[in-house]
Amino acid sequence: MKHYMLEKTWELLMEEAEGLRKKLTKEISADIGVGYETGGGWHDNALFESALVDQAVAASKLAEVSRLMQYPVFIDNLEIPGNMVTIGVEVHLEFDGEEAISYQVLGAADARYNDSVISSTSPLAKVIMQHKVGDIVMGPGGKTIKIVGIKKII
Repeated sequence: MKHYMLEKTWELLMEEAEGLRKKLTKEISADIGVGYETGGGWHDNALFESALVDQAVAASKLAEVSRLMQYPVFIDNLEIPGNMVTIGVEVHLEFDGEEAISYQVLGAADARYNDSVISSTSPLAKVIMQHKVGDIVMGPGGKTIKIVGIKKII
C-alpha cells in the first residue's frame, strides 16, 4: 500500500524510528535487567512489569512507524491541480454555515505531526475529495459542508 507524505514527514518518521530503536535496545533493555535483578523475576515485580509494558508500547509504535515508511510517495513531487480538493491542498470548509475552518489534505503520516492536517484517507477527506469551491456535500455525522476555498500548498 502506498503511503503519501511530505518529504519532511519522512525525515520525522526516520528520526522517530531511530529514537524508538534506541529506546528498545538501550533504555528499556536496561530497565528490564534492573527490574529482574532487583525483584528476582517477574512475579510481583512492578519495575520489571512496567519495563515489559514500556517495551510492548515502544515495539508497537515502531511497527506503526515502519508500516508508514513502506512504499512512500512524496507529495512534494506530485502535480497538484489546485482547482479541486486533492492531496496537497489547503481547503477552507464551512460546517453547517459556521465560520470556515482550514485543513491541509495530506497523508496519514503527515497527520501524525500536525493537528491542522487531515489524512487523505479520513472520512472527511473522502467526502470532499474531487469537489470544487462552492460545492456543498453531506459530511460525516450528517453535517452540511461547503467548500469555500482551495489553495495548493506544494
